[in-house]
Formats: sequence, structure tokens, C-alpha cells
Amino acid sequence: MKNILAIAVATALIAPAAAMADTTLYGKLHATVGNVETTTGATEASETVVESHSSRLGVKGSTELDNGLSATYGLEYGIDLDGDNEKGTNGQSRSLNARNTFVGLKGGFGEVRVGRHDTPAKLATAGLRCFC
Repeated sequence: MKNILAIAVATALIAPAAAMADTTLYGKLHATVGNVETTTGATEASETVVESHSSRLGVKGSTELDNGLSATYGLEYGIDLDGDNEKGTNGQSRSLNARNTFVGLKGGFGEVRVGRHDTPAKLATAGLRCFC
């Protein structure tokens, strides 16, 4: 419940800037459902398991400034769909966790971001797949 409240507060703070900016709401729900059968001695058990694979929900955008500069921002949360609800260091449920969260400045020089974001190596290899 506190996570939903935190998202509502963050949305309320971002909403005025997002109304003036080029904003994109995006997400990805990626999960698998499977049946796991286990045998321990003479005991057999069957369980339906849901696995979450990097599901996320976010908002990102930019707004034009003077002299060819743009202010950029992004706020992204990972969503735990499998219901494991791991506990964080403060004992709170981690069904929502912060992912890429940043503000930046973009211009002829490129883009500078401040906050939490994927590494350049992860961005460069994001489209690669291993067929091991």
C-alpha cells in the first residue's frame, strides 16, 4: 500500500511538468506460468508457479528549452508479478522497485543524465540474445 502511495505522490509531482512536455507512458508485462512437480522420497507434489521476467511500468519525456537544449526525465518501476514479495532492507514488500529514475539535459553535445540508469554496457547489449 505504501508503494502505491509513493507512486501517487511521484505522479502528482511529475504531472505538471509532464503536461507541458513530450511524455510517454510505457510498460512491459512479461511472465510465465508453469507447473512444477517435485518428488521427495515417497511424497509427490505439484505446484503452479508464476515467474516474473523484468516487468515494468514507467513514464519518460522531454521538454524543449532555449538554445537547442531539452530537459529530459524518466521514472520507471519494476513490477514483481510472481507474488514472492521479497522483503527489502527496511522490511517493506518489494513488489514494486525503482529502476531507471533520472533527469537530464540534452543538446548538440549529447545527453547528460543524473540519477539511476542502466550502464552503457547494458544499453549496448540490450538487443542481443544468447542461444546457449
